[in-house]
Amino acid sequence: MSSTPLPHGAAAEHPEEFEAAIRDLEGSFVTLVRQYRQLVARHAEQLSPGMSSGAMKAFLTIVNAAPLSPSALAETMLADRAQISRFVKELESLELISREADPKDRRAAVLRPTEEGLRRLHEVRTGPVGGGMRRDLAGWDLEDVRQLGTLLHRFTEERARRAE
Repeated sequence: MSSTPLPHGAAAEHPEEFEAAIRDLEGSFVTLVRQYRQLVARHAEQLSPGMSSGAMKAFLTIVNAAPLSPSALAETMLADRAQISRFVKELESLELISREADPKDRRAAVLRPTEEGLRRLHEVRTGPVGGGMRRDLAGWDLEDVRQLGTLLHRFTEERARRAE
């Protein structure tokens, strides 16, 4: 007996069209990932010349999920603790993040963006060279931006549930 669920919805009703749509979507994801990597590298350079893309990804993860322990950062980024330790040291030396004792466990640490880090990130994101997603979506209808977010959230949540 197969453990793979039978196709339903568009996959069952229009298999050829569904496969073509999936190929187009995969191509869009490949392009999006490439563009995102380029944006992260550009933002890292603007935030602090010579900053690594890995440190920038760590900083963005901390900004979006703080407070965050170094081990949770490693898990989220799928990186080893040595890499995370280097990124954290780099970000601390640039005064972009702070490391504080975890109020729940004084032996552990949590990472947070500093006010200076948030200010500098805001400048990069809204500056004439930065922009990124905000600039790219500025001309979109608000409902389209919300729908894109809703669909991407639904997609990532369903993938996460299946991975458990």
